[in-house]
Amino acid sequence: PANTVLSQATLDLIRLQGFSALVTVNREDLGNAEEASELRRLAAASGISLQPPISYPTDTGTDFHSVAGQVANAVTAAGGSTSAVAVAVFGESEVADLLADCSGFPELSGITFFGSDATSQSPDIVTSAGPAFFAVQAGSFPSPSLSITPNQQAAANATASQIGAPRSEEHTSEL
Repeated sequence: PANTVLSQATLDLIRLQGFSALVTVNREDLGNAEEASELRRLAAASGISLQPPISYPTDTGTDFHSVAGQVANAVTAAGGSTSAVAVAVFGESEVADLLADCSGFPELSGITFFGSDATSQSPDIVTSAGPAFFAVQAGSFPSPSLSITPNQQAAANATASQIGAPRSEEHTSEL
């Protein structure tokens, strides 16, 4: 789905839970940067307070300690309240390493992190102890995963056959 749809779904989750401040962190690639930017635009229009965006290069490896520290500082700057501040993360499987490193910062305990459609499909987050325990400790890690309902599948297939198969954001970002 377009970043607008995914970002709106994430914003809906954030607003439903009553958060009034948002920290965003994203991998520096086209798809994830655009999704974070769109969420920030929608959140600002909804009156949600924003901290400066945090991003990391695609070649960060597995050490996210400094990024986790930036997230902790931004959460603190936003007031640090578990009922008011949320963090939205846009990345790929490396988000598992980020979450594991976030567990080393007590100021992130109980802060709800929101993922993207890519993180909702990442087995690394639920099969690795560090990120899984952090997500439980943090209160949760809701990640929207949008799909086509069964009663609309035939129409979706017909449209897809007319316009061709969609390209994934990962491939699009490499162009």
